[in-house]
Amino acid sequence: MIQYAYLVPLISFLGFPLCLLFGRRTWEKGGGIAIVLVGLSLILSIPAGMEAIEGKEFLIKLNWMGLVGFSGIYVDGAAGLMLIAVSWVSFLIVMFSLGYMHEDPGRPRYYALICLFIGAMQLFVISLDMVTMFVAWEIMGFCSYALIGFWYERMPAMRGSLKAFLTTRIGDVFLLAAMLLVYLNLGTLNIVRINSSPPQLSRSLVTMISIFMLIGAIGKSSQIPLWGWLWEAMEGPTTVSALIHAATMVNAGVYLMARMFPFISSSNTALLATSYVGGLTAFLAATLAFTEYDIKRVLAYSTISQLGYMLLAIGLGGVGRGVFHLLSHSSFKALLFLCSGAVLHATLDTRDMRKLGGLWRSMKLTAMAMLVGSLSLAGIPPFSGFFSKGLVIETAAVNGDTVLYLLAAITSALTAFYIFRMWFMTFFGWRERPPEEFHVHEAPKIMLIPLYALVATTVALSFLGEDVMVQVSSAMGYLSSKYSEGVVEIGKAVALVSRVRIPKLLIEPITLTLAVMGLALATYMYYISRPPDLTRTFLFKLLDEKYGTDIFCYGLAALFREHLSPFMIWFDRKIVDGVVNALGREFLILGDYMRRIHTGVVQDYVEILALGIVLLLLLMLL
Repeated sequence: MIQYAYLVPLISFLGFPLCLLFGRRTWEKGGGIAIVLVGLSLILSIPAGMEAIEGKEFLIKLNWMGLVGFSGIYVDGAAGLMLIAVSWVSFLIVMFSLGYMHEDPGRPRYYALICLFIGAMQLFVISLDMVTMFVAWEIMGFCSYALIGFWYERMPAMRGSLKAFLTTRIGDVFLLAAMLLVYLNLGTLNIVRINSSPPQLSRSLVTMISIFMLIGAIGKSSQIPLWGWLWEAMEGPTTVSALIHAATMVNAGVYLMARMFPFISSSNTALLATSYVGGLTAFLAATLAFTEYDIKRVLAYSTISQLGYMLLAIGLGGVGRGVFHLLSHSSFKALLFLCSGAVLHATLDTRDMRKLGGLWRSMKLTAMAMLVGSLSLAGIPPFSGFFSKGLVIETAAVNGDTVLYLLAAITSALTAFYIFRMWFMTFFGWRERPPEEFHVHEAPKIMLIPLYALVATTVALSFLGEDVMVQVSSAMGYLSSKYSEGVVEIGKAVALVSRVRIPKLLIEPITLTLAVMGLALATYMYYISRPPDLTRTFLFKLLDEKYGTDIFCYGLAALFREHLSPFMIWFDRKIVDGVVNALGREFLILGDYMRRIHTGVVQDYVEILALGIVLLLLLMLL
């Protein structure tokens, strides 16, 4: 079945025109079309992905505008794993949407964009070359813009979609620059060839290209400093947030860095930058969740933080571990977002956790499902997050330096604190009962089935985790007899400060202890007692202002608008338009002169011909 893997994204893409053209005349206004097509792509992706995991590979080279090898499909073990994960999580999100979007009048447009979004990520995963990858990358950018602003009549949704579109474009420009540099120097954009080519290029050029790829990943995966768009993206439907955070969009940046790792690993500078961007983002994003009361934004900060963990692992050579955490995170983050969607569905779209609380009595099934996701994210055994995040922290301890390890370890405690702060405030809080106007009820079966399917996935990954990680590492060619755990020793050459001096046997107990401490503190502050009022403290205000990120960005935009824009307008009108208009006037004058030469008199033409012959003879004699 691996030879039919190219049909997986095509089937999903087919949902885009079908939902737009026929959605209003079908069951659930296009939802029936979407669930059938995404389900078919899942059915096809499972055997294709399993064959790839077992060691088979499949490659198709296509011609694009007559350029051989500029487009193609390549399915190996890593692509197979990602293809199954993307298709499975996406299918469950579409199923959940049937209940969540039940009464929305824009369902045909919603399901059309969802199918296009899913197909783009599936195509991105199995791309052979960077051209195909970039096309899928840009389709996802468009879909995220359209879906974040799905409720376009709401001003916050319009602002969020525009901010997401413009911010991610910054990263896209750098990724395109990396592609141009690769093609100019190697004459190919084939990923397999690029990964085998670093010795042909100078170290400085490899570093430049790798840094440009990293900036592309930073934009797509919402890392510092291009991280502000992801928390604004919460203005779209919760199912869209789940899709962006768990199955598509933000995972693309991490997957790009993992896919291109053989090339990037030739530059210690790029690896160091990748690991520090990931480590700092993981820590800073986790702190932002402390002062957030919007349930969806808490999960957004969590996604940014966990993506930082993945880049940290990749930068330190633990590619298999980073991708394993990506797969693990996809399941429990989709679970958490869909649980929050069930809460919003039952509380008139109330996102402020201070207005929730007391939901436990009426939503026990949702609360228990969210508890599983929270425990996994917090890194509590036996759930998958404990193993995947623990392996990332171990990579930081073994291959990283003291700063990176401390960032990773402390973030583990912060994560456990903020996610259980969210869980207790949502289902218990200070209210014994929710407000009567909410009419709180348990989610319908069409929404509960995906929740518990994701619970089962999270639990299953707990038992299959080590095998999955080894399969990823082996498929990407990083395993050897010496590094059978999927960690490359490359990280030991790129530390900024001193090495971690903790015995390997103590790393896991320390990580678990920190996570339990965070959980215990959240339990005490938000369940046993009532939290203190810290809103007037400097630290609270600093975190509430996102470390001044938005203030800086808006100030920079205002600076450009007030000072640079007038200059650019003057330059465009006076210089660019002036040169074009001047050329136009000169050609008009020349045309007027040439018109006068054409008299219609044969003798005049003969004289001009003779004059031309004389001039040619003179030029030949000189």
